[in-house]
Amino acid sequence: ASRPMSPSRDLTVGPGRVVGVYFKAFDDQGQLLDSSDRLGHRPLVFLFGTGGVLPGLEKLLEGKRKNEFVEGTLPPADAYGERQTKWIETVEREKIPVEGELAVGMRLDGYDPSGRRVSALVTKIEEGRVTLDRNHPMAGRSIRFEATVAGVREATPEEIEHGHVHCPGGHRHCRRRRTSSGRPRARGRRRPVAVVPQSR
Repeated sequence: ASRPMSPSRDLTVGPGRVVGVYFKAFDDQGQLLDSSDRLGHRPLVFLFGTGGVLPGLEKLLEGKRKNEFVEGTLPPADAYGERQTKWIETVEREKIPVEGELAVGMRLDGYDPSGRRVSALVTKIEEGRVTLDRNHPMAGRSIRFEATVAGVREATPEEIEHGHVHCPGGHRHCRRRRTSSGRPRARGRRRPVAVVPQSR
């Protein structure tokens, strides 16, 4: 079962510990990208060192204690990496299992055969062929974080074994549900989540 955060300020952020953090993330133009406010003013909670958040954010937080504030700018290498041409491809429209009409600017979200979440931006449609860009919207750009440590606790043996934080009430994976059909879903433009790294 999961455990509440310790009220003690003795524990520091680091490997083998569950961390709660209030944060704001800004792009290189100073525009707000994401924040813990979208979680209902609750902290983002993750198991340190398991890839649950961007590596650069972990670097900023490591060694900090409850209520400590940090800020810093992550270069692309510590955020979403540089843009890569290998993630841009052109495919036949009929090979994209999305119902309805596609349009440039739509983002298609779904899952690959191995169950990993995938996301692609429609950048061009021409003569029955669609160009998809699977680079993250923030690839090649820096991200500035402001963060306050909300709490730190030791991870349970089960959490360490499974590599993620267990939700309150026991062993449940705190993940987004896929669409009811399990197929990619067409969306308009949406704000990137600036904390969770992109699956490849």
